[in-house]
Amino acid sequence: MKKRITALLFLALGFAVSAEEILNMKTVSVIAAREATDIRATPKNISVVTSEEIEKSGASNLAQALKLLPEVDVRDYNGTGRMTSLDIRGQGETSTNNVLLLIDGIPHSPIDMSGNDLNSISAETIERIEAMPGTGGVLYGDRAVGGVINVITKPNEKKLVSGNLKFEAGSYNTFKTAGKVMLNTRGFYIGTEMSGNSTDGYRDHSDAKSNFVNVKYGVYLDSKSTLEFRYAERDDDYEMPGALYYDEMKKDREQALYNSYNPDWTISRKE
Repeated sequence: MKKRITALLFLALGFAVSAEEILNMKTVSVIAAREATDIRATPKNISVVTSEEIEKSGASNLAQALKLLPEVDVRDYNGTGRMTSLDIRGQGETSTNNVLLLIDGIPHSPIDMSGNDLNSISAETIERIEAMPGTGGVLYGDRAVGGVINVITKPNEKKLVSGNLKFEAGSYNTFKTAGKVMLNTRGFYIGTEMSGNSTDGYRDHSDAKSNFVNVKYGVYLDSKSTLEFRYAERDDDYEMPGALYYDEMKKDREQALYNSYNPDWTISRKE
């Protein structure tokens, strides 16, 4: 009888500790009110993916990290991450107009309402990603009718000099390089991030090249405030092989029927 009571006591204590740990968990979100807010105190349905979850998933870029969010559907039109649409709750073809992508609270979606470029952010620099389905037009404008996604990058390291370099290679002559260098002092910091991607593509006339440079300079106003200036430049060159009918794809799925970058070349079929 004593053994049974002792076992029940240990089970009760274990449950109490687990419940206390759950209640003490606090996830802070800034997307719902543009300021740090306990996610349990907001009426919005907000999903958060942390840097630890991104690392465990093996995601190497922003496009793969966004797929961890249950509400977000990522469509990559040419397979390079250069032209993508982020869909929330079935916006469909209007998702580029109604779903807003933010990087550290700054709109990243192009003003011409074309596809988002997800090559400019590497997975290693992401602190967390927040997604808020439903209208966010009151806080973020008319392009946030379908939802808002906010990518929050990691804070600057306190080291005097820090940096990293990454190189990847794959099939179809695919190469990816990315690097970062940061100089951090007591009063200011300056750094640059660079990335380059190139591939011959799976299909004929599907070559793609992209280069991205981001330079930022910041001044520490106090222990909590920073004034930062950013300059970013991107250079892209890619071809679009065009769509295929089913019989054409069954015959040769690698062929291309149209190339907008070469008007003289109109059709190519492998016999």
